[in-house]
Amino acid sequence: MRVRLVRDRYSRIRGGKSKLVRISCRKCKAVVMLYQKDGPGWLKRCYLNRIFGPERLARLQNDKTVVEPEDMPVLRCGSCRAVIGIPSRHKDNRLAFRIIRGSFIRRGVEQA
Repeated sequence: MRVRLVRDRYSRIRGGKSKLVRISCRKCKAVVMLYQKDGPGWLKRCYLNRIFGPERLARLQNDKTVVEPEDMPVLRCGSCRAVIGIPSRHKDNRLAFRIIRGSFIRRGVEQA
């Protein structure tokens, strides 16, 4: 899978180490999404413009009806319906999913 990583003006400040990670449900091990993680540390939130799959989550960034966090769905596992993330707004006004700590497994993806 070829994915063009998203770059912004703060990527160098965050360490410049962008990588793709596969977020899986801790209960059933099913893949929830493919996400671009920037910098070191654990995953606290997932911004909409960094989600590459599945398509229903990747489309939220360009959806004109999603303006507030209340317009977004709760991030759930596709198979066991466990809650992985809650819609929120970051302090820089971007929409994101606040990830519930301990509800997911993060694995790296080899970029082809």
